Amino acid sequence: MKTSAIKPGSDGSGPREKIAFIQGASRGIGLALTAALLAEKEYGSVFASCRRPDAASGLNALASRSARLEILRLDVLDQASIEASAGTVMRAAGRLDLLVNCAGVLHAEGQLWPEKRLADVDPDAMDASFRVNALGPLLVARGFEPALKASSDARF
Repeated sequence: MKTSAIKPGSDGSGPREKIAFIQGASRGIGLALTAALLAEKEYGSVFASCRRPDAASGLNALASRSARLEILRLDVLDQASIEASAGTVMRAAGRLDLLVNCAGVLHAEGQLWPEKRLADVDPDAMDASFRVNALGPLLVARGFEPALKASSDARF
Protein backbone atom coordinates (compact mmCIF):
# COMPACT_ATOMS: atom_id res chain seq x y z
CA MET A 1 0.00 0.00 0.00
CA LYS A 2 1.46 3.36 -1.01
CA THR A 3 -0.56 5.70 1.17
CA SER A 4 -0.20 6.35 4.87
CA ALA A 5 -2.43 8.03 7.39
CA ILE A 6 -2.96 11.63 6.40
CA LYS A 7 -2.02 14.16 9.04
CA PRO A 8 -2.27 17.96 9.33
CA GLY A 9 0.45 20.13 7.76
CA SER A 10 4.07 19.18 8.42
CA ASP A 11 4.28 21.40 11.52
CA GLY A 12 0.98 20.06 12.85
CA SER A 13 -0.85 23.36 12.40
CA GLY A 14 -1.91 23.31 8.75
CA PRO A 15 -5.16 22.06 7.30
CA ARG A 16 -5.68 18.38 6.72
CA GLU A 17 -5.09 17.20 3.20
CA LYS A 18 -8.25 15.89 1.57
CA ILE A 19 -8.84 12.27 0.70
CA ALA A 20 -10.62 11.38 -2.56
CA PHE A 21 -11.97 8.15 -4.00
CA ILE A 22 -12.84 7.95 -7.70
CA GLN A 23 -14.78 4.84 -8.62
CA GLY A 24 -14.72 3.89 -12.30
CA ALA A 25 -11.37 5.56 -12.99
CA SER A 26 -9.94 3.35 -15.73
CA ARG A 27 -10.85 5.71 -18.58
CA GLY A 28 -13.01 8.61 -19.68
CA ILE A 29 -14.42 10.95 -17.06
CA GLY A 30 -13.09 8.90 -14.13
CA LEU A 31 -9.53 8.91 -15.45
CA ALA A 32 -9.65 12.64 -16.26
CA LEU A 33 -11.04 13.44 -12.82
CA THR A 34 -8.33 11.35 -11.17
CA ALA A 35 -5.66 13.29 -13.07
CA ALA A 36 -7.31 16.59 -12.13
CA LEU A 37 -7.42 15.71 -8.43
CA LEU A 38 -3.76 14.70 -8.48
CA ALA A 39 -2.99 18.15 -9.88
CA GLU A 40 -4.72 19.72 -6.86
CA LYS A 41 -2.34 20.05 -3.93
CA GLU A 42 -5.19 19.97 -1.40
CA TYR A 43 -5.68 16.23 -2.09
CA GLY A 44 -3.10 14.30 -0.11
CA SER A 45 -4.34 10.94 -1.28
CA VAL A 46 -6.38 9.89 -4.26
CA PHE A 47 -7.76 6.39 -4.39
CA ALA A 48 -8.97 5.28 -7.82
CA SER A 49 -10.77 2.08 -8.60
CA CYS A 50 -11.92 0.00 -11.52
CA ARG A 51 -12.91 -3.61 -12.20
CA ARG A 52 -9.63 -4.60 -13.85
CA PRO A 53 -6.70 -2.48 -12.59
CA ASP A 54 -4.19 -4.60 -14.53
CA ALA A 55 -5.87 -3.55 -17.80
CA ALA A 56 -6.18 0.15 -16.88
CA SER A 57 -3.13 1.44 -18.75
CA GLY A 58 -3.95 5.14 -18.38
CA LEU A 59 -4.60 4.80 -14.67
CA ASN A 60 -1.42 2.81 -14.17
CA ALA A 61 0.52 5.49 -16.05
CA LEU A 62 -0.83 8.11 -13.61
CA ALA A 63 0.14 5.93 -10.64
CA SER A 64 3.68 5.59 -11.97
CA ARG A 65 3.99 9.38 -11.80
CA SER A 66 2.32 9.99 -8.43
CA ALA A 67 2.89 8.37 -5.06
CA ARG A 68 -0.38 10.00 -3.94
CA LEU A 69 -2.45 7.65 -6.11
CA GLU A 70 -3.47 4.18 -5.04
CA ILE A 71 -5.36 1.95 -7.45
CA LEU A 72 -7.90 -0.50 -6.04
CA ARG A 73 -10.03 -3.22 -7.61
CA LEU A 74 -13.73 -2.50 -7.20
CA ASP A 75 -16.72 -3.85 -9.06
CA VAL A 76 -19.91 -1.95 -8.18
CA LEU A 77 -21.89 -5.21 -8.10
CA ASP A 78 -19.38 -7.10 -5.93
CA GLN A 79 -20.00 -6.33 -2.26
CA ALA A 80 -16.73 -7.93 -1.16
CA SER A 81 -14.70 -5.64 -3.44
CA ILE A 82 -16.60 -2.59 -2.17
CA GLU A 83 -15.94 -3.57 1.45
CA ALA A 84 -12.27 -4.28 0.74
CA SER A 85 -11.80 -0.87 -0.91
CA ALA A 86 -13.62 0.96 1.88
CA GLY A 87 -11.49 -0.89 4.43
CA THR A 88 -8.30 0.11 2.62
CA VAL A 89 -9.33 3.77 2.69
CA MET A 90 -10.25 3.65 6.38
CA ARG A 91 -6.97 1.95 7.34
CA ALA A 92 -4.90 4.39 5.30
CA ALA A 93 -6.71 7.65 6.01
CA GLY A 94 -9.42 7.12 8.61
CA ARG A 95 -11.95 9.08 6.57
CA LEU A 96 -13.06 10.01 3.06
CA ASP A 97 -13.72 13.60 1.97
CA LEU A 98 -14.80 13.06 -1.64
CA LEU A 99 -16.46 10.04 -3.26
CA VAL A 100 -17.19 10.20 -6.98
CA ASN A 101 -18.91 7.41 -8.89
CA CYS A 102 -17.94 7.38 -12.56
CA ALA A 103 -18.60 3.76 -13.46
CA GLY A 104 -21.35 3.12 -15.91
CA VAL A 105 -22.30 0.94 -18.81
CA LEU A 106 -23.99 1.81 -22.09
CA HIS A 107 -23.09 -1.23 -24.12
CA ALA A 108 -21.17 -4.48 -23.80
CA GLU A 109 -20.29 -6.65 -26.76
CA GLY A 110 -23.14 -9.11 -27.34
CA GLN A 111 -24.93 -8.20 -24.08
CA LEU A 112 -25.90 -4.53 -23.95
CA TRP A 113 -26.38 -1.96 -26.65
CA PRO A 114 -28.01 1.45 -26.87
CA GLU A 115 -31.64 1.07 -27.85
CA LYS A 116 -32.58 3.19 -30.83
CA ARG A 117 -36.09 1.81 -31.26
CA LEU A 118 -38.69 0.42 -28.87
CA ALA A 119 -38.32 -2.90 -30.63
CA ASP A 120 -34.68 -2.96 -29.44
CA VAL A 121 -35.59 -2.80 -25.74
CA ASP A 122 -34.53 -6.01 -24.00
CA PRO A 123 -35.64 -6.41 -20.36
CA ASP A 124 -32.54 -8.41 -19.40
CA ALA A 125 -30.25 -5.80 -20.94
CA MET A 126 -32.17 -3.01 -19.19
CA ASP A 127 -31.88 -4.87 -15.88
CA ALA A 128 -28.11 -5.26 -16.32
CA SER A 129 -27.78 -1.56 -17.18
CA PHE A 130 -29.91 -0.52 -14.19
CA ARG A 131 -27.87 -2.69 -11.82
CA VAL A 132 -24.58 -1.05 -12.84
CA ASN A 133 -25.77 2.51 -13.46
CA ALA A 134 -28.32 2.98 -10.66
CA LEU A 135 -27.82 0.29 -8.05
CA GLY A 136 -24.01 0.27 -8.25
CA PRO A 137 -23.48 3.83 -6.98
CA LEU A 138 -25.88 3.18 -4.08
CA LEU A 139 -23.98 0.05 -3.07
CA VAL A 140 -20.68 1.98 -3.20
CA ALA A 141 -22.18 4.82 -1.12
CA ARG A 142 -23.42 2.30 1.44
CA GLY A 143 -20.01 0.66 1.65
CA PHE A 144 -18.18 3.97 2.10
CA GLU A 145 -20.70 5.55 4.48
CA PRO A 146 -18.52 5.08 7.60
CA ALA A 147 -15.54 6.72 5.87
CA LEU A 148 -17.70 9.62 4.67
CA LYS A 149 -19.21 10.08 8.14
CA ALA A 150 -15.68 10.25 9.60
CA SER A 151 -14.99 13.37 7.51
CA SER A 152 -15.98 16.81 8.74
CA ASP A 153 -16.66 17.91 5.15
CA ALA A 154 -17.64 14.88 3.06
CA ARG A 155 -18.85 15.23 -0.52
CA PHE A 156 -20.57 12.53 -2.57
